[in-house]
Amino acid sequence: MARTAITAGRGRQALTAIGALVLVALIAALPILLLWAAGNPLAELGGWFATLTDDPGAAVRQVWQALSTRDDGDLFLWALSLVGWVAAALAAWTWVTFLVAVVAEAATQVQGRRKGRIPRRIAQVPGMRLQQRAAAALVAAILGGLAAPALASAAAPAAAVQPMTVGPARAAEGTEQPSPAPTHAATAENHLEHTVERGESLLAIAERYTVSWQRLAEANHGLPQPDGRSLQPGNTRVYAGWTLRIPLATAPTATITSTQASPAAATARISYLVARGDWLSGVAQRFLGDADRYVEIADLNPQLKRRDARFPDHIEPGWRILLPKEARDRGPVERAQGLVVNGDRARPSPPASEADSASADPRPGAAADSPADASGSRRGDASSSPAVAPTSPPTATATPSASASSPADERTATARSTDEPTTAEADQGRQPAENGEVNGGIVLGSLAGAGLLSALLLAAVVRRRARQRQHRRPGRRLPHPRSGATERALRVAEQPADVDRLDLALRSLAAALAEREQPLPDIAAAWIVDQSVTVVLTTPGAQPPAPWIDDLGHWTLPGDATVPAVTEQLAPLPALVAVGSQPGRHLLLDLERLGSLAIAGDSERTLALLRYIACELACNAWSDDVEIIVTGFPAYEAELLVALNPDRVRAASSVSEAVNRLRRRTAAVAAALSASGAADALAGRISDNGEAWAPQVLLVADPHADDLDLLDEFGKELREAGRCAVAVASTTRVNAATGPNTAIIDEDGILQLALPFLLVEGAAAGLPVCELEPLVEIMAQARSATDESIPPAAEPEDWAEGTDAAGSVLELLTAAAVAEPAISQASENGESNLSDASAPSDPIVAVPRIDSGHAGYARPRREVNAAIRQRRRQSDPELDSDLRAWREQDSARPRIGVLGPVDVDAPGPAPAQRRRFHAELIVYLAQRGARGASAEQLTDALWPEQQVKDASRRVAITRARRWLGERQDGSAWLPEMGSDRLYRLEPGYLLDWHLFRRLRSRGQSRGPAGVKDLRAALELVRGAPLDGADRAYAVGARNPFTWLPESDIYPGHITSAVVDTAHDLAELYLEAGDTTGARWAVQQAWLADPDRADDGPWRDIMRAAHAEGHAAELRNLLGELMRAREAEVPEDLTPATYALLRELLPDLLAATTASGAGGAAPN
Repeated sequence: MARTAITAGRGRQALTAIGALVLVALIAALPILLLWAAGNPLAELGGWFATLTDDPGAAVRQVWQALSTRDDGDLFLWALSLVGWVAAALAAWTWVTFLVAVVAEAATQVQGRRKGRIPRRIAQVPGMRLQQRAAAALVAAILGGLAAPALASAAAPAAAVQPMTVGPARAAEGTEQPSPAPTHAATAENHLEHTVERGESLLAIAERYTVSWQRLAEANHGLPQPDGRSLQPGNTRVYAGWTLRIPLATAPTATITSTQASPAAATARISYLVARGDWLSGVAQRFLGDADRYVEIADLNPQLKRRDARFPDHIEPGWRILLPKEARDRGPVERAQGLVVNGDRARPSPPASEADSASADPRPGAAADSPADASGSRRGDASSSPAVAPTSPPTATATPSASASSPADERTATARSTDEPTTAEADQGRQPAENGEVNGGIVLGSLAGAGLLSALLLAAVVRRRARQRQHRRPGRRLPHPRSGATERALRVAEQPADVDRLDLALRSLAAALAEREQPLPDIAAAWIVDQSVTVVLTTPGAQPPAPWIDDLGHWTLPGDATVPAVTEQLAPLPALVAVGSQPGRHLLLDLERLGSLAIAGDSERTLALLRYIACELACNAWSDDVEIIVTGFPAYEAELLVALNPDRVRAASSVSEAVNRLRRRTAAVAAALSASGAADALAGRISDNGEAWAPQVLLVADPHADDLDLLDEFGKELREAGRCAVAVASTTRVNAATGPNTAIIDEDGILQLALPFLLVEGAAAGLPVCELEPLVEIMAQARSATDESIPPAAEPEDWAEGTDAAGSVLELLTAAAVAEPAISQASENGESNLSDASAPSDPIVAVPRIDSGHAGYARPRREVNAAIRQRRRQSDPELDSDLRAWREQDSARPRIGVLGPVDVDAPGPAPAQRRRFHAELIVYLAQRGARGASAEQLTDALWPEQQVKDASRRVAITRARRWLGERQDGSAWLPEMGSDRLYRLEPGYLLDWHLFRRLRSRGQSRGPAGVKDLRAALELVRGAPLDGADRAYAVGARNPFTWLPESDIYPGHITSAVVDTAHDLAELYLEAGDTTGARWAVQQAWLADPDRADDGPWRDIMRAAHAEGHAAELRNLLGELMRAREAEVPEDLTPATYALLRELLPDLLAATTASGAGGAAPN
């Protein structure tokens, strides 16, 4: 939260007056006051000193007589005179030294303020410290109110420095090319080479070259280094002397050139990017030398006042503030820690001649009037950082000049600006598969404008993975795209908006309106503010149904109101989509109500919003049966949009084809409205009268001039037809935008929406094209019925050796030597095509399994020999003592639980504040184990996208260290960072997930005798893994546990491990005839999987019920499973489950199948 003090100017004036009065009083009035109070003691004391000189004995006797005889008042007066003399001497010394201090401080501060620096403190003289401090405060008060504005305004603006760029540069004639820096050597491949210097980290290097650290790490995995080591997956430690490859999007050349500022750049205004904690007065102090001049900055940025009424008292991180022309950067100060960015960027001037034109752009078909230039938009944002920009396109041109009249010979050599890429370049940038670029995953921060979409995507992924879990085979886990990087980026960008609540709110409102006979309200938009939902009405209507309330003509559902549950209610506004999004506030427009929406402004921003609209409509839960038609997008991008949700999205070959299709749809809806008597499509959905209410939305990117005319004509038709289940949204140029429904986005991402019923300005939603592919990948994998093998354990501890990440013994999986069949390969009669493994030569103990005769369910036969049991026992000799310490709640050892809600029980005192945060820090370090975590890893995990000071991180570490307490030898469980620069917990702490895996591996190695260990492992389960850990703190705050998708304790993987362990234990119990034990194992599995999404426990409990002869219970279980899976007949269940049912319930299965679509077994 940033603010400025409105009363600072008046306060400074008062301080100036007070300081001047005090200074005059101390310098002039103090001597006069001393003479008046003490008089002149020199006359009386002078006579005594004369006597002392002539006759010392007489002087001594005079003193003795005065002290030994009765005082008649003379002694008192003489003593008073002496005290006055001493006081006068001290006062005189104080006055003289204070006068000297005032002169020195005034000279120093005036000189420092003229140079625009913070005045340095002069050296303190012994005996004068108090005087110097008082003088410094008074002089600062006077000069701060009188001299600073004049001195600051007199400062000359410095010439702007052009950033360094990488790319082919055409040197001006007679200009010497600068040599490249020694640590940056360009290569023939698509990368630079950087030599690591002492103190550099992988994250710092990635930030310097503006690439994601994941992509940088992947580019250097396994690359041999001079010291014989190499960067390995899962590690980010680099060493001095290493040579790293810096991946680029395009091939660089062998020079790194810098240019001097052009005249236009020297006089252009600069802009400032607000950081967290900034104040506008701090920005004024940094750039203008006077905090009081924040008013001048506020006057230059009236759009921020419209954006937030609290401006200039309040500024938000990420805002771009235009600064006065005389502004110059004096360096970061306490309340101005943001970045400087270029202000008014000069556009490229036209070539001086044909030769210049040809040399400037050698590409075929390049022309000055390209679509990019014609749009008048700016596609990039130049940075003032001196870091190399490795993404510049490999085309050269002259430096943009201030105007067309600038002499040609004054243009300096530089790489072509990325502000105006041509259409061909843009198309290539959207097709990484064709130009060789490798996308390493979503870069944190790139989804800043897609907070609501991130929440919608995560909700969709969770729903689809719940369905996907029923197909997961034992011993495997669900796919994790890009090692969790995509999901992590979504969790970082996710904003705490309850999208399920919005869907339920709209459906419940529709159900309530269906019961009323009053005219329906004309809903055109909606706001989500924190947890409240407001629907925007074009005209005030009747009173809303409870629990909605009237809010100045609109209807609001308060955040604390309970939404009544509804069933079988169509979503009333399926074309409702967000166009503005910022933390805590989301604006959604009903495209169907608008008919058509033209999006104009910055070309990249407009396309990002259109792309966002397509993705949100494809994923949200309230767009029932919506059909999205996309056209105008590059072929590769259109394919990705379709792949995001093939059930909703399709591509059209041309605008005319799509418009003709929508016109036919409009005619069909009009006929349906006439037949049903409904006023419009909204009324038809609310009354559920008819079936022609599913909307079709056309999204057009970069339409041509002819297409613009067609869209304009069709938009008029839609507005005349009213709400007719058809909508169009397209990008356009500002000067080509017509019609009443136009949204304009500037280059800073500010959306200006001027509709007949709504006037809004705020942050626009948007999705960069580079992030579309990872999102499509995670959605596609969540939609497929596939699983993947579990990788080996990443921990270096001895107990993890020879096991996978879920705790299974790798030797047992290898000894099986049987490939599990794919689920889709199960034969129709349910017979398994598994083959028995060849028996090893050592004596073995076969783990018994019930041969149920169906594919994809029973695990391959595992062979346990004595050697395996011995190795597991030797690798973990302390398991029993650690388990006993956990059960007895040993107070001397930290106990960290993640098999349920996060719980930390440690010897030290728990922090009084931010307990959840410090628990997250401890859990992160605990799951890292002996690998530890560097300061960069810790910062990236707990504070993604935030500029966190080292001091803040150290404070958090210190508080966590205090909570963890000390060991018995007095050392801390969380010691100071060692020589390897890593934070790690000392061995001996207890993490229940590690105990679970250790018990599981030992139990598996013991064969049938491992029942005790497997049961002990399941006893550690307290609920869903890390239940509620990712619950958001508040709007605008960091999201907790965003690092989980890339960690070893991802909740979905833990749940799979618990379910598989329960299945192993249930099989052993069933083999021994203990159905009670088998049921207990199933309940523990469902404790970790409360949604009961995995089919394995259902099959186990069905087998237990069948073994007990409980036919009625078995019938009920089948009905519950079919309802949970939304299956109409048993054949809709997974092949493995259906095969088991055919064996256990042949007669009941036939009766259930014959019962039809009821889904439940007959009673």
